Amino acid sequence: MFRKGTILIATKGSLADMLTIVDYALVFAFVGSSTLLAVVSFLWGNASKIMGAGILLASIFLSNVIDRFYHLSTLSAQAIPLIYALMDLILAVGFIEILRHSNRINRNNWAGYVAVVHLCMVVVHIFGIAYAGFAAATVYMASLNILMIVAIAICACSFTPKSWEEAREVLRAKLLYFRYDFFGRMYSLRQNHSESAYMIMKETGVNKIDEFIGSRLREIRVSKHMSLEEMAKATGISRAQIQRYESGVNRVTASGLFELARFFGVSTSFFYEGLEQGPRIRLVTRIKTEK
Repeated sequence: MFRKGTILIATKGSLADMLTIVDYALVFAFVGSSTLLAVVSFLWGNASKIMGAGILLASIFLSNVIDRFYHLSTLSAQAIPLIYALMDLILAVGFIEILRHSNRINRNNWAGYVAVVHLCMVVVHIFGIAYAGFAAATVYMASLNILMIVAIAICACSFTPKSWEEAREVLRAKLLYFRYDFFGRMYSLRQNHSESAYMIMKETGVNKIDEFIGSRLREIRVSKHMSLEEMAKATGISRAQIQRYESGVNRVTASGLFELARFFGVSTSFFYEGLEQGPRIRLVTRIKTEK
């Protein structure tokens, strides 16, 4: 391996065997930890965290693919740092874009720190391009491994829930979304109403569960005597986005729902209290009416 979970030194005997073992151990450690991050972000994170974990995992796989290609190709030792420098630069830009979509409800500050780490990797690669001796030295690979560990540690600290309450409520909200989106769809299809039956849940592009939660969001905002502008200023969410949330055009993420509940001083369950008597009943009633 060449980077991101690799240490390779041209030595002989038992030391070379030991370094090979360390090499593969690092690969499995990086792939395993990044995969775990992807699972955690799927369970408790928002869409940005899922994307960030996916990018991180993909970059590790891609790095090792490039490394294998390098050993089978005639590329020079300095060409590889150039390829990696471009890749890490693209990754840094990607994480900066995730940071740009951050607000006080969906906080993506972690993406900024990970972007800085990848920019540091770019600097290390530039030194490897400029100095062939540095690219072939152990310190080059060790520096990249350390930076990758830092990136994974940043994500691990940011992706994991901060409390048992957050873990429980965010997972509960995600299961609720899954229940209505997936099982609601399966229920409709099981009633032999084809795909159009499921679309009853969506009128004018609005999903009933999103519409219900949006109405609860508007209800609590109004009860707090807070205008759209005041809420936008307090939360960092644009006025237009809040309107889309309240109308049900856009879905509030599960983690965003938890943050909004904490912002208004209520439990997450407030937003879907009465939901069982809301969209589900209307959905079943409409289906039966069409028979």
